[in-house]
Amino acid sequence: MMIRNIYTILVLFLLIVSSCKKENSSYSTFPDKTVGTAVKARHEILASASVNNGQPGKLLIYNYDNAFVNQVTTNYTAMNFQRWLIEGRYYYSYFQLDPTAYQIPDVPYAAGQFIILDENLSRIDKVGLLPYNGRTSADIAELDLHEFILLGRSHYIGLAYQQQQVSNIPATLNPDTNVKVVNCIIQEVKNGQVIFEWNATDYPEFYTSSVQSNDFSDVSKVQDYLHVNGISIDPTDGHLIVSARNTDQIFKLNRNTGTVMWRLGGNNSDFPLTDQQKFYRQHNATITDNGKTLLIFDNGVAGTREYSRIVEFNLDHMGKTVSAFKATSVPYNLFCAFMGSVQKTDSSYFIGCGSVPRILEVNYNTLEVTRDIQLSVPSYRSYVY
Repeated sequence: MMIRNIYTILVLFLLIVSSCKKENSSYSTFPDKTVGTAVKARHEILASASVNNGQPGKLLIYNYDNAFVNQVTTNYTAMNFQRWLIEGRYYYSYFQLDPTAYQIPDVPYAAGQFIILDENLSRIDKVGLLPYNGRTSADIAELDLHEFILLGRSHYIGLAYQQQQVSNIPATLNPDTNVKVVNCIIQEVKNGQVIFEWNATDYPEFYTSSVQSNDFSDVSKVQDYLHVNGISIDPTDGHLIVSARNTDQIFKLNRNTGTVMWRLGGNNSDFPLTDQQKFYRQHNATITDNGKTLLIFDNGVAGTREYSRIVEFNLDHMGKTVSAFKATSVPYNLFCAFMGSVQKTDSSYFIGCGSVPRILEVNYNTLEVTRDIQLSVPSYRSYVY
């Protein structure tokens, strides 16, 4: 209960101060966003800072020498500022809170839209969740801040959450018939048409995977049993790598059928993990090293391991074993309890410290800190390009 309260307080702080179907589509190559791949051009560092949900937010751009370059003021709270290279042109995207949208009570999400900017940082589009599979325009239309992948000028993957009453929770979890949960929706849109959608509540096995916020007998709160906080694309086959914070688990999702291909971590991992290999409340899982390595920002958790790490896994998918593993503590023994990101460059980890208002870069061979940028408030993620 204490951890949930702390998380809720932090997200409220950020807001105040800062089924499944594939239709006639083929995979697009993952844009050169350089998250999860070797960084080729390191010209910009992006972060976002929010002042107040009733006041403008800030998109911050630094150059590689840590010098402040530009600031874009947004209408409302802004998070998850990213850059994309598509067909030889740069685009930017960021999440903007919609203060008029319905926010699920006491649940650490934020409802709004993703804004797409051109290479000159001029706004060219605003996108949200589209009606699909019985959901109409009268239902939720907002996306959540945690993830957005721009695949083409009119092609993207977004994440949304819906308060939903369900009847498929296993009896062993003692569910109340009136219990409501947070349904995670992953939606892929191309040229204004939904070409893939996945709803977590269609897969009841995730209820038993939850390690936090899973009292299904409590009808006074909406149960955030899964809490997807990151999606990336496996460059080897185009399927989705999904991070679910409240399960301590990464899973791979088939982008054709919506089925779970494998699970890593948590209480039902397909890959046995040692105590050293276990990760907690993780964020930002990506595939690096030309498809060989799973890179994770391992936040840690109060009472079990109160410091954050960068972890790398090489997985033997046939034998369901971990063939290689590496863990590196975030410098200064920082405990970034919530949010956060990591990229792997040629010789370094580039780390957005999430709930700790800091950007760090560390040589992963020598552990020397080569970059240390202090922020005034937390940034959900921070990226180098």
